[in-house]
Amino acid sequence: MRRLVGVLGVLVALVVAASPAQAAGTAFHHSTRGPGARALWTTFPTEGAPQPGVVYADTYLETAAAAVRDDGTRFEDKFLFVDQVRYTVDEAGNRIFVSETWGIAGGDDVSLTAPALSLKSASVTAEVPLTTCTGIEEPVCVDAGTATVHASWTGTGELERFGDVFRVTSNTITLVYRVQASFRREATATGGMNGTDFGTLLFAEISNVSSSEVFVCHGGC
Repeated sequence: MRRLVGVLGVLVALVVAASPAQAAGTAFHHSTRGPGARALWTTFPTEGAPQPGVVYADTYLETAAAAVRDDGTRFEDKFLFVDQVRYTVDEAGNRIFVSETWGIAGGDDVSLTAPALSLKSASVTAEVPLTTCTGIEEPVCVDAGTATVHASWTGTGELERFGDVFRVTSNTITLVYRVQASFRREATATGGMNGTDFGTLLFAEISNVSSSEVFVCHGGC
């Protein structure tokens, strides 16, 4: 199962019900505690028109220091989750799903630096076992080997104390994020997998949180 366990109650029901991803089983629910960081990148052009036949990718990465629940398993120290959706467009600009590659790593496979108080910077490197899925109506998922994933963040905003629910959306990904009495700092971030950069940054933050979230691949994934 690639469905992460979490409790978002009505929030989860509303988001997943509104998304075609539910039929393909591409909703991820989980919770985290402690210092960490997250970011969303895309290779989709930010200026000009996308080119039919070119494969674009949206990549979400999250890392945390402790207490992530994955299908009943608790990671009591370092954790990383990465999900990359690849797609093309047709002549009319409609997205055409190609594949989704995702992976989870924890413990000794993750090297994470995330100061809990300042939240001025963070970095992570992990060896992540990957799964790649293709197909929409009847997804076919296969072992995609192990990848080296890396990312680094530099804080740019003020340190904020907050509790909130917010949404981040790209062409193929929706992240709905619920946070309780936590600290965060907006950031810039770079990252890549097996030496290939993730692309243009859409969103990044460094945080020390108690959070739960739903991550959905939509648009036909």
